[in-house]
Amino acid sequence: MHTVVPQAKAVTEPDDDLHMEFSFFEDGHSDETPVSEIMTRSVFCARPDVALDELAFVMLDQQIGIAPVVDQNDRPIGIITKTDVLRELRDISNMSRTAWQPFGLSNTSDSDPTLDLELLSTRTAVDAMTPIVYWLPEDADISQAAALMAYEHVHSIPVVNKSGRITGIVSTLDILRWFARRRGFLIPK
Repeated sequence: MHTVVPQAKAVTEPDDDLHMEFSFFEDGHSDETPVSEIMTRSVFCARPDVALDELAFVMLDQQIGIAPVVDQNDRPIGIITKTDVLRELRDISNMSRTAWQPFGLSNTSDSDPTLDLELLSTRTAVDAMTPIVYWLPEDADISQAAALMAYEHVHSIPVVNKSGRITGIVSTLDILRWFARRRGFLIPK
């Protein structure tokens, strides 16, 4: 069994943005395959001012579950997921958590709770995104990506180049495919 010990340090970038950088040590056993070999290179990134109704349409139409939110320099400033969009919709529809129950299991007196989809046009990505971004450099190894995902309970991590711009995204599914291929299974790309 390997012990993963995260080491975090604050890093100030040249433009004075503060980021957290993680290093993981595995008792001397590590595969050094870089995440750049397995990451998805075609990444949909959202601007902070994109309306949530437009963002929701693109995410659903293109089957995108997560999108980095980037600034004018294409550097990540947040992450938005389909769940974030749904949570924002619930909150702006003034629907209580108890009224919004899957499968009609509500025990409240709300007779007809509805979600007002038109309200999404009044909100932007910055309203619903998570403003903390975990990212990895292109040369980070796959075990670092897996450890960071497990430690932070996230399923995808943007990959950035030396200037901090997104060049890809690595997901738990990318790592599982890589692992299965290494063990000899035929996994389609």
